[in-house]
Amino acid sequence: MQFAINPWLHSRLRLAAIVATTLLALTGAGGLVASARAATYTVGTTEDLTTTCENPASGTCSLRQLINYENALATTPSPPDAIVVPAGKYSLTSGALLITQTLVINGKGARTTGVNVAGAFPVFEIKPPANGGNAPTVVITGLEIAGGTASRINGFFGGDIYNTGSLLLSEDWITAGSASSGGGISNDTGTLVLQHSLVSGNVANNGEGDSGAIQNHGSAVCGAACSPGKKAVLVVEDSTVASNDARLGAGIFSWSEGGVADGNEVSIVNSTIAYNSTREEIGGPAHGPGAGLRIDDGKAFVANSLLAFNKEEAIPSNCTASPPATIVSIGYNLESGIDCGFKTTGDRQETEPKFISSELQNNGGNTNTLALEPKSPGVDAIPANNPFCAGRTDQRGVTRPQGAGCDIGAFEVVPLQAIEGAQFSGQLATRPNCGILLPAPTIEWGDGQTSEGTVDVAGINGSHTYAEEGTFTGSVTYHNDCGEHRVAFLVNVADAPLTATGVPVSATAGAQFGATVATFTDADPAGTTSDYTATINWGDGSASAGTVAPAPGGFAVTGSHTYAAAGTYPTSIAINDGGGA
Repeated sequence: MQFAINPWLHSRLRLAAIVATTLLALTGAGGLVASARAATYTVGTTEDLTTTCENPASGTCSLRQLINYENALATTPSPPDAIVVPAGKYSLTSGALLITQTLVINGKGARTTGVNVAGAFPVFEIKPPANGGNAPTVVITGLEIAGGTASRINGFFGGDIYNTGSLLLSEDWITAGSASSGGGISNDTGTLVLQHSLVSGNVANNGEGDSGAIQNHGSAVCGAACSPGKKAVLVVEDSTVASNDARLGAGIFSWSEGGVADGNEVSIVNSTIAYNSTREEIGGPAHGPGAGLRIDDGKAFVANSLLAFNKEEAIPSNCTASPPATIVSIGYNLESGIDCGFKTTGDRQETEPKFISSELQNNGGNTNTLALEPKSPGVDAIPANNPFCAGRTDQRGVTRPQGAGCDIGAFEVVPLQAIEGAQFSGQLATRPNCGILLPAPTIEWGDGQTSEGTVDVAGINGSHTYAEEGTFTGSVTYHNDCGEHRVAFLVNVADAPLTATGVPVSATAGAQFGATVATFTDADPAGTTSDYTATINWGDGSASAGTVAPAPGGFAVTGSHTYAAAGTYPTSIAINDGGGA
């Protein structure tokens, strides 16, 4: 396969795996795994206290106080210490949170735990200590990181996050950041791994204005001439980069000063890059192509990912690469245009992904996603034996695959589950941003039946009974201030189970007999005799069809046979309904 002959990508993903395994091993679903050597401290206030907290274990320190305590340690704990951030909104008033020490920060989820700023500075800065030393390795999970503005100190790089170390972001939402370069994140000669996260609503329109969501920047130095510097390494896995704005590279932009090749590295796997836009700043330099992915230095390898509806002004523009920089497809990518150049096995060009909505929505998990319709060409498009398919999870944590194969991008479609003859009740669509107006939503169940839906704070719900098993694609149609909408859903209807009991019979050798050989019931209350067939294996090497007829409490299977010789014969009866149960 292609993956076997691509050592470059393997090395990049191996790097991501090492960082993720080493650091996420410290984290668990509810916090940190206990360690005899690592300390765990819990933030005790949402205030941005700046004084020294004498007792970090007291549960009274601010997030800044605990980070400052870690920064002041003479040696790095092994494994690293951890800071737990309880649910709440933490507004910074005294500058960016500077991290110079290897550290784990665990929030309680991006929907409930937010760190934002009340001033013109970033949220997090990950840098080496001022007195020299190695850049830290940092994990930040379960946070909304919002509202930062890049500062002059960092060259106006990095609105929400500025990183020159090794940083793993997992289950985070990076949003509302602003910078000259890297409105959301600036990975400035560092290593950044973004997993199961969302980067959206960031802007880079101050002056030059590039890298709306993520900047991956090498350190080439330009004076009279330019000389190469340190490369930047970026890995994006099972994440969404959407609805960001800039003059150049609104989604992901990997570059170095003066066009000098630092050898930057980008890997994008199982991710969605969509609805990012580049535009011209009034009175400033012109905009450029590559609104979703722009590579001006090094290489970007892309696998199982979706790039769609990114625009340069009103012109579709998903990707661009400035030679000798390149974008390389590892296969099973989907692009709404052709400018990404995806022409490898499983790639789909000029293909609309068929999102349920152009708006990011709460489809479960810690961060919003762009959900695919059940009939999207990206659904089940990746073979289950693909190295980045089986055994992985999507952005929300949903196990892949949910069907015959994995879905392209950060979202895995999960079919609803029902049983024939039993009433299904559940949510069919999430509540849209524009609300829902009368008349009530109409539900088409995919089997020719329709009904009205009900609306609650979470979304649109419905109830239905499928008469037969199978896979059905239904839809919900509703109206609101934003117009008329149709949202598709997929239902796997399982066959109701059959329960059978064999009936012993007696016969005389050489004489034909007829008798009931089994009785059975069907959990489907709508089952009729025409739904079933039966085959009787008589145990003497012969078989014949049985007859199904109503019987008290269910159905009976009768049959006739002539045994040639006396004896005891083990007889079996196979009963099938019309759907093949």
